[in-house]
Amino acid sequence: SAKSASGCLAHPAKYAGQVAATDCVARANNTVGMANTIVKATWSRSTSNLGTASICATVSVKNNNKGSISYNDLYWQLQTPSGKVEGTNFDATNDLGSGGMVGGGIVTGNVCFDDPGQSGTYVGLYQPDSFNNNRGVWLFKLS
Repeated sequence: SAKSASGCLAHPAKYAGQVAATDCVARANNTVGMANTIVKATWSRSTSNLGTASICATVSVKNNNKGSISYNDLYWQLQTPSGKVEGTNFDATNDLGSGGMVGGGIVTGNVCFDDPGQSGTYVGLYQPDSFNNNRGVWLFKLS
């Protein structure tokens, strides 16, 4: 399994859409360790550079592999309190974007989603490999 026991919350709260076997829920420091990478995401409401009400994650991905890995806005999704899963809106200032990163490299940037204006628990989702069900998961409340 690409899930690292030390990189995930041992006993996460239950949440809609949970896949216990393959979800790696972020620890208190907002980090997930999976596939030999450390991914940190800090979530907040903001306004995009186009003036859109957004929910954004400030992201850093550290590649602890020897080889290169890819990063991409499309690896990220946001599940709203009502259960709808949204893709990024590509409106972020300092957008994470996409590309490759060598072993030992770090990439930082923002990923943003349209803000549905709902209060409650949101679920940030990171799935870097479409052929692998492992997901990084961030649970956060917004009012």
